[in-house]
Amino acid sequence: RFDRRVPAHAGDLRAVRGQAGPAADIRACSLMLLILQLAVMITCLDVLTAGLSSLLELRFSGEVLVVFSCLFSLIDAVITAVGGTENAALPFCAVSSLSVLFALWGSRLQSSSLRISFYTAAPATSPYVASAYPSEEDGTRSVMKFSMPVKGFVRRSESPDPCETAYRTAAPILIVASVLLSLVAAFHGHFGQFFHILSALLVMCASFSAFISFALPYCVAAKKLFRSGAALGGWPGCSDIGHARNVVVTDSDIFPAGTMSIESIRIVEGAFTDGVISCTGSVLAASGCALASAFTDLMRRNGFAMMHVENFEAHEGGGFSAIVHGSQVYVGSSGFMQLMGVRLPRSQQSRTTLYTAVNGHLAGFFAIEYRPIASVQTALVTLLRGKKAPLFAIRDVNVNPMLIKQKFM
Repeated sequence: RFDRRVPAHAGDLRAVRGQAGPAADIRACSLMLLILQLAVMITCLDVLTAGLSSLLELRFSGEVLVVFSCLFSLIDAVITAVGGTENAALPFCAVSSLSVLFALWGSRLQSSSLRISFYTAAPATSPYVASAYPSEEDGTRSVMKFSMPVKGFVRRSESPDPCETAYRTAAPILIVASVLLSLVAAFHGHFGQFFHILSALLVMCASFSAFISFALPYCVAAKKLFRSGAALGGWPGCSDIGHARNVVVTDSDIFPAGTMSIESIRIVEGAFTDGVISCTGSVLAASGCALASAFTDLMRRNGFAMMHVENFEAHEGGGFSAIVHGSQVYVGSSGFMQLMGVRLPRSQQSRTTLYTAVNGHLAGFFAIEYRPIASVQTALVTLLRGKKAPLFAIRDVNVNPMLIKQKFM
C-alpha cells in the first residue's frame, strides 16, 4: 500500500510553484530571446553597420529595414522581460535574427560572385565581351561578341539588382506604414502592445528572400561560368543577355583562328606571286573577315608588305572589290567572279577556293581548308536548341549554310 498522506514540505513546494507562474516564464523566455538576438547582432555587425550608414545618408535599403526590425524587437523584448504579464506574447527576436542572417548570407553570396568574376576577368590580356544591342528596325536586342578591354566591368558588376532598387523606394513607405498601422491598432484598445505590433509589422517588411533572390543564382552562374573562363557583369549583364532574342554569330565564331589554313596556291602565268598575295591579304584585312589572319601570316613569313586599299566595297554576291595601287582588284568566290565577268577555268572551281582578279583578269586562286572543332559544334547545337535565334553575320565568302552543314552536321 502507498501512503497517501501529504508530506509536511508539500505546501512549500506548492508555494514555490505558485511563485513561478506563466508571467515569470514569459519574462524568462523574453530575456533569453533578448540575449540570443544581441549575440546574433554582434556576430553579424557588418549588416547593421551597413544599414546604419545607409540610414545616416538617407539612402534606404533592405539593411535599413533589418536595423529597424532588430531595434523594435529589442525594445519589445526589454518591455516584456521587465514587466511582462501572463497575457503578454513572446517578442519576435527569432524572426529579426533570421533577417540578419539572411542579409549576411546574401552579402556573402554577392561578394563570392564578384570575387570569382573579377578573378576571371583580371588576367585576360585581350578579352572578348558579349553584350546586347537593340536593333534599329524593331528594337529587339541581339547578343554580339567583340574584342574590347573590360573597362567599366567592375562598375557594372556592382550595380544594384532589382530588389535593391525596389527597396530604395519601398523601405521608407514600409516604415511609415508600419508606424501608422501600429498607432491605429494601439488606439483601438491595444496601446500597451504598441511596440509588439510595430515589431511584428517590421519583421514582415524585412523580407528573407529579398537578400538572396539575385545573389544566390548569380553566385551559381558565376561558378559555372568560371569553369569555361567567362564572367558575368552583375545584374546589368544578366538583364542584357536575358532580354536578348537573337545571338549574332560571325565567321570567327564558327572557324576561330587556327582552324583555317591555305592548302594550296596557284598563280596565273604572267602575274607576280608577291603582288597577288599582297593584294589578296590587303583586301581581306580591310574586310575584317576571319580568313585574313591566314593571309597576313603568309605575308609575314615571306616578307610581303601590306598594300594601301581604296574604295573598298563588300558585295552580296560573295566577294570584295577595291582599288590597290591603281588596279581594280576582285577577291571572292567563283560565283562572284562570274558576276564580275571574270572567266575561271572549270577544272579549278571549288566551294572552298578563294579567287583573286586584277583588272578583270584572274590572277590567282587559293584552296582554303576549314577544320571544324568539337566545341564549336556543341555550341551550335546548343544555340539551335535554345530560345534565342542565331543571326549569322558572315564575312568570309566561302562560309555559307551548306559549308556549315557539311562540316558540323
